[in-house]
Amino acid sequence: MSRVAERPERPLLPPSLWALVAAIALSRAVLAQDVAPRALVVAAGTVVALTVLLAGMMRRTPARHAASTVCVVGVALSCAALACAGELSRQAALREALAGAPVSSFELVVEGDMRAGASGWRGLGSVWLLADEPLDAGDALVCVGRFSPNERDEWGASSRAQGLAGTVRCVRVLSCEPAQGVRGVVLALREAVLGSLDAGSSDARALVAGTVCGHTGAMSERGLDELFARCGVSHLVAVSGGHL
Repeated sequence: MSRVAERPERPLLPPSLWALVAAIALSRAVLAQDVAPRALVVAAGTVVALTVLLAGMMRRTPARHAASTVCVVGVALSCAALACAGELSRQAALREALAGAPVSSFELVVEGDMRAGASGWRGLGSVWLLADEPLDAGDALVCVGRFSPNERDEWGASSRAQGLAGTVRCVRVLSCEPAQGVRGVVLALREAVLGSLDAGSSDARALVAGTVCGHTGAMSERGLDELFARCGVSHLVAVSGGHL
């Protein structure tokens, strides 16, 4: 008589799902609280040791499937802790460098489109970059400015989670060079397409600029980003346009 294959429970939730949820939750909590990197390394080692011990105790029991889940989640937690330790160490080194030398001794690269705000134009690099005039994505900037590290508040936690070590307020631009190489060619083509679209002249053109070029500045100025968020279709621009 042939044995009937054991079927998994329905719905099946693989161990990798619990590992993903655990890693994301730990990363968000650690980056929000700015935990000391050394403590994270110790925690990762402790989790690995406990995982190995628990898996060894459970592998010969009927709960061996649970043991595999524990192993996968333990490994994921350890990797997340080590990754967060590395990121927080990088941000700490960057903060010390910017606090110990003039901002003009560093080159800041604008990683995306700048957006208008109450305090000027805001863009992303390894820090928040504030300027009186908008800069193009990919620009390499040398400026006279002031650096402020992240505060221990909700905004500071959000900035750390995005890999940003603080804010640089650009007072005077000393030099500004566009992106070079293949990236420079792609960004130059993107700027040419955006110029031909004239995104700020209508809602339809703003939407096309966001969907085709990933440029959301015109949509934000016309209030379309809030409308798309209420309708639950922001991914059409944030994901599709960003990838294109």
